Amino acid sequence: AELAKEFDIRVYTIGVGSNGYAPMPFSRLGNGQYQYKNVKVEIDEKLLNQIAQTTGGKYYRAASQQQLESIYDEIDRLEKSEIEVTVLQSYGERFHPFALAALLLLALEMALRYVALRSLP
Repeated sequence: AELAKEFDIRVYTIGVGSNGYAPMPFSRLGNGQYQYKNVKVEIDEKLLNQIAQTTGGKYYRAASQQQLESIYDEIDRLEKSEIEVTVLQSYGERFHPFALAALLLLALEMALRYVALRSLP
């Protein structure tokens, strides 16, 4: 949260689900289905609130999919910020055909000089 604050990034935290017990997959059966185990779920609302307040954002609580969708819509309406995008361009190596042609011409020159067009003393 402190790092986000340094860069003026607002963090909107969302506590999703409900406290209590929830099914969580813990193993996969041979037929591809999962076995579920009820595990205790506790949403740390104090920490989520603290993160949101530190960065100038807001904490939301969503207990259902409809609430989560409305929270997303609200966050989307809150602010739009312009971002600067840096495009990295990759240049490919294209010297290989020219290097091969130069090597072949050099080999041809050596073959002509020392074999075909050799002058006798």
